[in-house]
Amino acid sequence: MASQHGLSRLGDKDHPIRMSSLTAMARCQMMFALRYLKETDEGSSEAASTGTAVQRQNELWHRGLDPEEATKQALAEAGVDATLDPDHLLRVMMGYSSDPRNAQTGMPTDPRYGEVVTSALEMEVGLVLPSASGDIHMTGHVDFIRRYPDGRLYLWDGKHSKHDTKILLWEYEYQIAAYTIAAAATMGEPVYPGGILATRQYDKGPRARTEAKPFAESPKSLDDCKRMVYDFLPPMIEQIRSGLPLVQPGQHCDPNTWRCHGGSQACLAVFDGLMRGSGGTEGLPGTFFVGD
Repeated sequence: MASQHGLSRLGDKDHPIRMSSLTAMARCQMMFALRYLKETDEGSSEAASTGTAVQRQNELWHRGLDPEEATKQALAEAGVDATLDPDHLLRVMMGYSSDPRNAQTGMPTDPRYGEVVTSALEMEVGLVLPSASGDIHMTGHVDFIRRYPDGRLYLWDGKHSKHDTKILLWEYEYQIAAYTIAAAATMGEPVYPGGILATRQYDKGPRARTEAKPFAESPKSLDDCKRMVYDFLPPMIEQIRSGLPLVQPGQHCDPNTWRCHGGSQACLAVFDGLMRGSGGTEGLPGTFFVGD
């Protein structure tokens, strides 16, 4: 458990970092450290529950179920969840399955878009990065990998968010970069960053064929992803392992949630208490602030 070893073993073999948490790390190292020490994340929410159900019904459709059956099964697997709207899920499923840019696994898409084939989906990946403080182990869950007419594999990350796709591309850039590098090892060939597949755009149902704009292409190149993963991530993680995570105030500093506790000084107080309780440092005299 995280609270038994503090931050020094973050990312070791027994405590790998989930690639989905890199968004929080890049936004604010202190926020990431607080979540890690408290062994929690942003928690369940209506958006998160719906996103999970949407991703599951998409997977079921790719694996051969018809759209309505895929939605029914995804709802049944979710169990009793009052936040899920069956009508919304079905509209999204109908829109997704009718979009000629999508295709069931192993099948080519509409020829107007070239021979695009969904080669892999819902795939677990792993990555080990060298670091001065010890190897960094990461794990992740890739949504889609598709082969395009140029012969290359491209990775797409499904997000069921209300936010503008440009914001999503920026917010999840480290997650996509890590997925891209890790997926290449699993696939045995280079994988390139595709971008965000914004599934909420499919709420229009079959009209999404002409009205939805769900595909947001990443502006990052494969070389950009490599630099982000191999050059930028290790120093971030080494900083957090040292017990001196950077405090990076921003829009995520919401005084009405535990993530910020009303300001960076309050974050420090909570962090100090957690570190004392987990055998960590006695106070944080050297903690750095970014943006103050």
